[in-house]
Amino acid sequence: MEWNVKLLLEDFSCLYGEKQSDLLSPCIYSIVDREFYARFHFKEGTKLLKEFLEDKDDQNALIMLVLHKDQDESSEFYLRRRQAKAHMVACMQSLHALSDTLAHVVYFATGQNRDKKTCLESKKVLMFSVQKALELDPTKAEIEGLLKQLTEHIDYRYLADIVNHSKHRRIIGTPFSVSMIEDADQPPYGLQLEAFEYEGRTHSSKWLEPFLEREYKRQADLIIQIGEKLNRWVKNKRTIADL
Repeated sequence: MEWNVKLLLEDFSCLYGEKQSDLLSPCIYSIVDREFYARFHFKEGTKLLKEFLEDKDDQNALIMLVLHKDQDESSEFYLRRRQAKAHMVACMQSLHALSDTLAHVVYFATGQNRDKKTCLESKKVLMFSVQKALELDPTKAEIEGLLKQLTEHIDYRYLADIVNHSKHRRIIGTPFSVSMIEDADQPPYGLQLEAFEYEGRTHSSKWLEPFLEREYKRQADLIIQIGEKLNRWVKNKRTIADL
């Protein structure tokens, strides 16, 4: 399933005019860009390590690498890890930014900026304030419910905490780890986010790649659902206006 962005913009322009459409359109296409950036950085980050570790997939070779037994090889591995981490940090930042941009999409698409009760200063257009405004209109309940699914999920809260911690305090470490436990639910090796605490919330260590894959898919699916609900809401609004 895909979000028919073109249809939304056509109906929205007919309903509110070109000036309003010019506010909404860049936000929507920023969602498309952010999803592309997140995918790109994730793929590049995983590729950097996989290419280097291609012939080192047995546990002993990996442990020797972690223990720095070969200085030249360890130096290259250190560089690859830093490059991979740079991509993964960028991936997390883009994933986290998606909800902020989506808040602006919903804000403009539902006409909140046109109503004195819900109109906000640009810097105050946040997911929480947009959701509160949706509560005033029962016809927007489904959109509000999906936004809550997006932002109240445990993985989203973890993502928000790690991005904010890394932005304001220090970047969370991502050491390369080799698992000693055979478990189909976790990778045998890879980058692992260190445990950390933020705003009184304690988070345990987490394998980076499975987390990002899972959270990207979850957000992408929900954004499509939210987009389709916006399409339907704007279409209904336009139909009523044309009567």
